[in-house]
This record gives sequence, structure tokens and C-alpha cells, in this order.
Amino acid sequence: MEKEACVPVTVVRLTRSRNADGGVVVRLGVPLPDEYLEFLAGRCRPNTVLAVAYDLKVYFTVVAKPPRRVRPVDVLAL
Repeated sequence: MEKEACVPVTVVRLTRSRNADGGVVVRLGVPLPDEYLEFLAGRCRPNTVLAVAYDLKVYFTVVAKPPRRVRPVDVLAL
């Protein structure tokens, strides 16, 4: 089996804080997923947003690619 070259991977860090209104703010440190989480925060309960953020963090860790390089084929490979 051939080994792939090591490529630096974007570090995805899950951070949770509160905004001025007391609402939960969840970030991964990557622009597109952060925008998606912001979208969800306006439409879902805080625990749902936290669960989605955690799932995204795990997914990007397992795929081991920067979020910009993930394609639908990578999803099917899991």
C-alpha cells in the first residue's frame, strides 16, 4: 500500500462563547462552516448548534483534509 505525502491540515477548533444577548456562539475557526453555524444559530436550539459543530469537527478530523478541499466523494468514502 502506497503512503500519501503529508499535507498540512487546517486545525479545526471548536470554541463556544456567549454573545451580548446571552446566546451561544459556536465557531470552528473556518469561514464557511462558521457561517453555516451562524445560520443554524438563528433557526435552531443551542444544543442543536453545538451538536452540529461537534459533528463537523469530528468529520474534518476523520477526513484529514482542509475544509476547502473536501468533496462529496470524501463523504461517500466514510
